[in-house]
Amino acid sequence: MKSKILGLLAVGLLAGALSAQATIVFTLTEGAAGTVNMNIAAAGNVNATSDAFLAIGDGTSDSFLPSESPDLGGTAPVPGLSLGGCTAQNNFYRDANGSGGVQSLLGFFFGFNCLNGTIDLSGLNGDYNLPGSNFAHFVTGTYTGLISFTDEFALQGLGDITLVVRSAAVPEPGTLALLGLGLAGLGLSRRRKAA
Repeated sequence: MKSKILGLLAVGLLAGALSAQATIVFTLTEGAAGTVNMNIAAAGNVNATSDAFLAIGDGTSDSFLPSESPDLGGTAPVPGLSLGGCTAQNNFYRDANGSGGVQSLLGFFFGFNCLNGTIDLSGLNGDYNLPGSNFAHFVTGTYTGLISFTDEFALQGLGDITLVVRSAAVPEPGTLALLGLGLAGLGLSRRRKAA
């Protein structure tokens, strides 16, 4: 009886592990000259069949890229970004035509028929800069429940997708007050030395 219970428990744990969805979190901040810096934290595996794109978006609204944002077509390669042995040849965002049912989107092109088999998403983890991008196009916030781009060439089954757009850090009022006091102290010490 004990071995039967242990066997059922092992099968249950294995089934739970196999059914766990892949997760991916994109965090965007402003880079040099107003470009977009991107951090990716991903885990889990997906199955690919002759896919070319990793693209995510909001299927219900223009949340993180409003309708007035211009399309960004295929720009320069994203240095260091690779998945399943393929390097990102370009990045793109927003699609005014709503291709794949998504307008507010962020995507990367890895080459046609490049992404095949079981792919470990943790290979994406790292920090990147998106050439040709403009951080001002994005709306600050945390966006959950995003979907995979539904184009037939896009990687599917990405699971839980989150996009975080962070604005530049604004100093706290207390920090500014301390800075002001420090500068005032320097001014007074110079006055005393001069006198």
